[in-house]
Amino acid sequence: MNKDEPLVSVIIPTYNSEEYIEELLDSILNQSYKNFKIIISDDASEDSTQNILKEYKRREPEKFVLNFNKENQGLVGNINRLIPLTSGDYIACADHDDIWRKEKLEKQVEFLENNRDYIACSTDRELITSEGKTLVNSRWREKHGIKKETDDFTTPLSDKKNWRTAFNTLMFRNEKSSVDKVFPIPREITQADYWIVSFLSLDGKIGYIYEPLVKYRIHKNNLSGNYMWRIGLNYRDLKKKFKKQIERYEGEEDSKIINRKLEKMDIDPEIRRPPKKRTKKIKDFLKKRVPFLFIYLYKKLSIKLQQRRE
Repeated sequence: MNKDEPLVSVIIPTYNSEEYIEELLDSILNQSYKNFKIIISDDASEDSTQNILKEYKRREPEKFVLNFNKENQGLVGNINRLIPLTSGDYIACADHDDIWRKEKLEKQVEFLENNRDYIACSTDRELITSEGKTLVNSRWREKHGIKKETDDFTTPLSDKKNWRTAFNTLMFRNEKSSVDKVFPIPREITQADYWIVSFLSLDGKIGYIYEPLVKYRIHKNNLSGNYMWRIGLNYRDLKKKFKKQIERYEGEEDSKIINRKLEKMDIDPEIRRPPKKRTKKIKDFLKKRVPFLFIYLYKKLSIKLQQRRE
């Protein structure tokens, strides 16, 4: 480890994480970039998570900082517990059930070191099943309908109003003036990454590296259902879970809370690009076309699943 390299604090909120946490920690410990500490706050897990974390701490005492909440704080509350424990130049965020590619920290540190006008950067993600099998090689390419590789995927996006960031790929500068704008995150916020990027962007650009440096696990117990149909849910389950997904990710209440804080800071909320119009259109469309939408999705995705099995 080169002591002259910037120190990175990797923050991980955990809760009942025994099934996947070892894969994540091993992938972080195996990074090509070595100057980092792993900061973990466990939210009163009821499984063997804490014992697993203690064993990693015993083996690598200088690498790990552990916090165990006596009572459950919820995801946002648990993230807030992590920030005072950080040190160094950068903070990198991780989800307990993901896997990092070996060069993740190296490429993000290199980008932020070479681009001082950027406050943060995130990366593309590969989507995997609970067993670790690849679903989608590139979340960005699939979402935007791009079928082949281009040189642009290795070029970070220079867009201050970039909302493609996800918590589990984000790295940002650990500068007190910026961090104090972001944390603590209000408990009412449902999209922590949306809140974090909204306030980080006040102090600089948000970069995006078009390369999947994180393997993002999709399974029944995580908070995202973007690809729930890929694990063979039937029509009743799809309808039920898709409704919850819509409610979870509308983000209108988050926007109101963010705007109130911006107004208290004497900052015009219009400097952001709130998703209100887009979510309102989606909501209105769903109200009118919900029966058709679910039938259409069920038929189309059933065909895709069948093709994958063949």
